[in-house]
Amino acid sequence: MRWQMLCVASGWEDIYPKVVEFLEAQGRMKFVRPLYRNLYRTGGAGKELALATFAKNKTKYHNIAAKMIARDLELAS
Repeated sequence: MRWQMLCVASGWEDIYPKVVEFLEAQGRMKFVRPLYRNLYRTGGAGKELALATFAKNKTKYHNIAAKMIARDLELAS
């Protein structure tokens, strides 16, 4: 997760498939929320990937995690 955070922050888009794989497999907020935030902040393809991945997987996360991630992705106020 930390390696993926560094890769996303540096703009290395080749890591995106592994990030999505991790986000789909992991449900703990302390791991997925920072990755979603980093992806979203990169803009462009990263932002779209964050939104699409969250839309696909939001029902897999705990309600509180889903609400916090939605807020991070500016989907909720």
